[in-house]
Amino acid sequence: MDVLPEVIVVGDMLLDQYVMAETKCAAPESNALIVRQLGVNSYPGGAANVAANLVSLGHEVELYGRAAKDADGDELLRLCVRHGVGVARVLLSARGCTTVRQRFLSEHGQLLRVDREDHIPLRHLLEPAALWSRLFMAHLDAHAAVLPVITVADYGLGYCDPSVIWEGLQEAARRGCPLLIDPPRSGNWGNYASALTLFKPNLRQALNFLAALYPAADYQRKYGHLERVSHAHEDVEQDYLELCSAVINELEERRLPYRYLWITLGGAGAVLAAREALGTCVVRLPARRVEVADVTGAGDTALAVMAGHVARHGYGWDEVVKGASAANAGAAVAVSKRGTYRLTREDLERALQTTKPGDGTPPESTPTNLENESAKC
Repeated sequence: MDVLPEVIVVGDMLLDQYVMAETKCAAPESNALIVRQLGVNSYPGGAANVAANLVSLGHEVELYGRAAKDADGDELLRLCVRHGVGVARVLLSARGCTTVRQRFLSEHGQLLRVDREDHIPLRHLLEPAALWSRLFMAHLDAHAAVLPVITVADYGLGYCDPSVIWEGLQEAARRGCPLLIDPPRSGNWGNYASALTLFKPNLRQALNFLAALYPAADYQRKYGHLERVSHAHEDVEQDYLELCSAVINELEERRLPYRYLWITLGGAGAVLAAREALGTCVVRLPARRVEVADVTGAGDTALAVMAGHVARHGYGWDEVVKGASAANAGAAVAVSKRGTYRLTREDLERALQTTKPGDGTPPESTPTNLENESAKC
């Protein structure tokens, strides 16, 4: 029986590989470092990692993505199936290659990353291009009483081709499905704008969104000072709020609808904003203090926690604030582990139980107004 899941994950799948190695002396013929391979560990990455985390957290998940018909694609699908991810709607392509991120690690840390990818747009792999939206909507039509959360992980690798998936996503939003969007690094978010969209850029993606709107000189004049948010400084907290305000203003000036803006700040936590009828509300969520082992996939983990929370508890402001706080906790667990880590329910419950004041959770869900006035929501 075809069961409609709580969450549908759409996006660029990839295979994360960790090559354990030891370094030896330099090669006599080239003076290059000699690395002896000891073993390889593989994990679902990208959209597949989001889906695997959701299953590990106890959710029914269906994945829409693409893998090539090659050995890496076989390995990626095998891992997804082993982790309980629904892969019936993954496109297997005879063209191109499966995306692989291969990291070489020694006892001293990461030595090197090797990427294999092809960036083939989905419209060149699926004929006709409108077929994707028809199949996607038929999937929803078969279970019309259920409104799943639609989660998009756009790594800019070709699957999230707006000419192919836009119509289906917009129709899902019109029906009432929340859209949680991890946008592309290119800064082009317009294809995902809707009244039910939550944008989840990281710090770099938020800056890229602003940079994509203007010629370089105009961007530097208007927003160039915000580039300093990448480094700790005295006024960084004010800069985080100014960055959030700038993104909101540009979205509204271009009449790009959205419901929430959730900017993740890595080790500095996150800023969450809501577009409400009576004003814009903002909550600042500080980071949790952990010893960082590996940041790979932390954004995927945060997105999965938020999607799972929305699927179970709804899409209202208070619940999204709680979801963002839980996502902070989940991402902190993920970065404390080496490798692309799959968060469990037990991990998340322990992290939430051990929360300390000022350690990732706002004391109340009372928003802070961007103009430093009283909030109007």
